Amino acid sequence: MSSDVHFCRDFLRKVYPFSLLSAETLEELLPAVRVRQLPAREMFVEPVVGVVLHGAVHLTSQGVHFERIMDGDAFGFESVVDVRLPFLEVRAEEDTSFLAIGLEAFRAMLDGENALKAYFVRKCERLAMLLDASRLRGSELETDPFLRLAVGSIGLNDPVFVPASMSASEAAQTMRERGVSACLVGDAAQVAGILTEKDVVAQAARGTLDVRVGEMMTAGLITVGGEELVFEAFSTMIRHGIRRLVVVDENEKPRGLLQERDMLSARGENPLHLSGEIASAQSFAALAQCFERLRLMVLRSAAERIGAEKVGRFVAHIHDQILVRVAGLVMEDLGRGPREFSLMVLGSEGRREQFLATDQDNALVFSDEGEDVDYFAAFGQRFVRALVEIGFPPCPHGVMIENALWRQSLSAWRDSIDAMMRVVDADAVLRLTQLADSRHILGAPRLCERLREHLFRQVRDTPVLLKYMAREALRFSPPMGFFHNLVVEKSGPAKGCLDLKKGGIFPLTQGIKTLALEHGLHETGSMERLLSLRREGVFSEAMAANIHDAFDFFQSLRLRVQAAGVRARQAPDNHVRIDLLAALERERLKDCFGVVIDFQSFLHTKFGLHLIS
Repeated sequence: MSSDVHFCRDFLRKVYPFSLLSAETLEELLPAVRVRQLPAREMFVEPVVGVVLHGAVHLTSQGVHFERIMDGDAFGFESVVDVRLPFLEVRAEEDTSFLAIGLEAFRAMLDGENALKAYFVRKCERLAMLLDASRLRGSELETDPFLRLAVGSIGLNDPVFVPASMSASEAAQTMRERGVSACLVGDAAQVAGILTEKDVVAQAARGTLDVRVGEMMTAGLITVGGEELVFEAFSTMIRHGIRRLVVVDENEKPRGLLQERDMLSARGENPLHLSGEIASAQSFAALAQCFERLRLMVLRSAAERIGAEKVGRFVAHIHDQILVRVAGLVMEDLGRGPREFSLMVLGSEGRREQFLATDQDNALVFSDEGEDVDYFAAFGQRFVRALVEIGFPPCPHGVMIENALWRQSLSAWRDSIDAMMRVVDADAVLRLTQLADSRHILGAPRLCERLREHLFRQVRDTPVLLKYMAREALRFSPPMGFFHNLVVEKSGPAKGCLDLKKGGIFPLTQGIKTLALEHGLHETGSMERLLSLRREGVFSEAMAANIHDAFDFFQSLRLRVQAAGVRARQAPDNHVRIDLLAALERERLKDCFGVVIDFQSFLHTKFGLHLIS
């Protein structure tokens, strides 16, 4: 028993908020503390307060799971702190060990420790908020089987192979006999490409099918592994503009074709259904309903702990489709534009790193040839107004195409970039930083490409700009104190919180973007840029891995916090209350902020930021 007492004392001294206890109070508490075990999937019903040592438990109420308790965090305190809360079921997610504290001893401890009492009161307030949200909008907390459905779990037929030397007419007959709409060219050992019904029909329209398959196939394959999620496969289809993927095994050998109709047969809230409704929407009100359904899918993705990077890509694809359909509806009213144009998204939308906080960031570049540039002013106003109606708030900095600064001809954009390069003030750095994330979504992609090429050339010829962009990455310091403690807001609406974006996400995205511009890398996503920078030798493998892990943790925590806020009927933001995090999460957060500090130091040295005021 003596060893148990020593163990419990040492553990509680290190775990917040018990680390706040005076030595005397801790000694008074220890006789009521025992080490307990709870096997996976078993429910715990004894009246004690538990502090998880290792493992994880779920809290549920009336069958709804709403909280996961991990190492260093507590459960069971609600019956002592707030009798209004209902009974919460505790069930082990995995084999779990925990400290069990008697209720009377726990109550006596709170009576003498105001800081701990305030902490557990806040925890109860959060539990009550989540419970209210689950009663009002319980469907949002239900899991969606589609989100965890793997490609390999969908029944697929074996692929049909045809040789490259076969004629188009013979291939068409083979597809008809086998009842397939596409076949692979080659054999299982070596596949040269894919042939679809659409390819055959297009060839027939040219007047002959006496052409070899190898001359009309689409070379190369877009593949997906059987272990990947179906909703990731959907994102891949959208990204490449295709209707089918080749499913490969662990040896990269084809095992079947995944087509849209296969995904449509899957259970759950299917992205293809949503995508189809967006494409056929005839009003902004209909698109607003689609936007709301997307929001629910993001909430479920957060509940299912789907990776933030995957969720960000998926959200970007659906947002792109909504924006494209909005533009289509506006043009149905105004008529087609008098000039070629490229509609672009910027910022986190351009990087595909947006979740639930969805301020607009868009820009437009149109051709120098044509008439009636006033058309685009009207288009911009209606487009932005429609997005607000659908649910996309306006950008507080005016980065929208209703603003003439963000709606220009290609030559005017080039002149603007040149002028900003000469001035390099705070506004110029902000605008150039936004343009670096520009991503084409509608119209003539070459206009966006030419704009970006001009930006990259000017950056190469004006290296001082990179210093000012790098300095932006140091504008906010991670919220860490001198003794490696997390620093939170002391007053105001964000009291007790820290800002994940300012102290963590922004320094990383801004710094990575600056380095990507320096090396002429055209990727827009932060992690794609990071990978390319690693290949360029800018980072060591270890440093790149640390940055990737920190960014992924920040984004995952941000997604979770935003989802919890929306469920509680609060506007999503980037603030997190550290006293609501598990102990290990707080330690991980400190480590990640440490990575940011190291990265900022790297930028400071590399760009000689001590030389500029």
